[in-house]
Amino acid sequence: MPTCPYCQEPTEKQHLFCRSCGANLRVPEFDRAFCPHCGGRVSLRQEFCHECCYHLGKGNLEREGPVSSERPPPSFVPWLSRGWRWYSGGAIIALAVLLGAMALLVLAPAALKKMNPGGITAATPPQLSQNFASSPNPSQLLTGGASPSGPQASPGKEALLAQLGELLNQIKVAQVKKDIGLFMGSFAEDSPNLEEKKQKTIKIWGNYDFLSLEFHMADLRRIDLNAATVRVTWRIEAKDKITNDHKKLTKIYEVTFNKKGDKWRVMNVKGISDC
Repeated sequence: MPTCPYCQEPTEKQHLFCRSCGANLRVPEFDRAFCPHCGGRVSLRQEFCHECCYHLGKGNLEREGPVSSERPPPSFVPWLSRGWRWYSGGAIIALAVLLGAMALLVLAPAALKKMNPGGITAATPPQLSQNFASSPNPSQLLTGGASPSGPQASPGKEALLAQLGELLNQIKVAQVKKDIGLFMGSFAEDSPNLEEKKQKTIKIWGNYDFLSLEFHMADLRRIDLNAATVRVTWRIEAKDKITNDHKKLTKIYEVTFNKKGDKWRVMNVKGISDC
């Protein structure tokens, strides 16, 4: 094993400087100079100390006579030898890495728990029925119709309102065209007093012509998967066939709808107010 030519301490071939005395192992040093800051052996050709990075400059070096095996005490004596500082520096780096890993192990579970409280993966709620698929807004389906007032409806609620709006639009068309088959087809087969509704409607059509029919839906309430109620306001303009007088009416109903198969039908109609 090679040794330092100045302090005779063992060295390695790949080392540029001696770990014991700091001498340059590659370039012979014909004079003896030391860093005034840390006491490390340096060359007169160096601008900075390779031990402490102190700016040497001209006149800043401590020089002595011929080379000897003894190393003079530095002007600023470090309390650790350079060899020990070499290993202690590596130990400090290793300790910092270890502390960082421990902090990561401690903080990572807390961060994950904060991102997903309880550790429960959210699941998509099951689809109740194929009839709740997205569909156009009722106001786009109905001529003159309007979507319900109040807070914005949920996607499922909008789809239901669209389906009920289609049925009300069917009633509107039947009234204007005086199509009794289309009109009665809007009601459920077990709806009460069907025949009475039919005769009363035919009598009204004999006396009046509908010039305008507009409706507005509000207060939708889902009873179950196959039943719902909604408040429907009809604004009607009709002409008396005998006197030719025009009448404008506003009628408000609470309408109950039932669904059989994939079709909604009117089950019951309850008058709330006329004006």
